[in-house]
Amino acid sequence: MDSAEQRWQQGELVDITITDLSDSGDGVGRYGQRVVFVPDTVTGDRVRVRLVHVKPQYAQGKLYELLEPSPHRVRPKCIVAD
Repeated sequence: MDSAEQRWQQGELVDITITDLSDSGDGVGRYGQRVVFVPDTVTGDRVRVRLVHVKPQYAQGKLYELLEPSPHRVRPKCIVAD
């Protein structure tokens, strides 16, 4: 078991790269061999995520910090969206 697999606890902060989007629009990344779903992210984002729901094979995270924005990320045209 690698160190990423040993540390898989609710509330933990992990750094991941978003590599895909789920059918519901959440960003999808990997922490070790496990999948992490993160709303409000786009493919290519490098993010720090707080794990909020942890299951044996996957977790749902909440965006804690945008470490490096994806080139696909755009600013909304509507100022109310910020």
